[in-house]
Amino acid sequence: MRRRRAQRGQAMVEVAVVFPLLVFIALCLVELAIYYHAHNVVQAGVQEAARTAAAIDGTMQKGEDRGEALIRAGYRTAQPIEIDMQLVGDNDDIVQAEAKSSFQTFFPAFSFTRGITHVELPITATARVHQERFRER
Repeated sequence: MRRRRAQRGQAMVEVAVVFPLLVFIALCLVELAIYYHAHNVVQAGVQEAARTAAAIDGTMQKGEDRGEALIRAGYRTAQPIEIDMQLVGDNDDIVQAEAKSSFQTFFPAFSFTRGITHVELPITATARVHQERFRER
């Protein structure tokens, strides 16, 4: 009889020790998945902005608007993510779109300068696309 009670008590202690660790690992995996999704949405928005601006009838403003709309549709954040568009290359024939932002985690962290705060993971994305042009025959 005593062994069974001791084994049940031992199992409860083991669960009490291991369960919080398993919950923490599961929450970290969810956090990582959300960050990965946010990064992919920003990358897709930047690529779409560069493609739209590089099209024959495209402009930099159309590209910015299209990319920012795509990012807003897929990733809701407190701060708006702006796309920086510019022409690069030897003949200014490459459209470059770039976006920089940060992803605020829901896990609190401690900083000696700011106290209890949240960790901010960087999100940066860059896309380059050659402008479309017709070849003369």
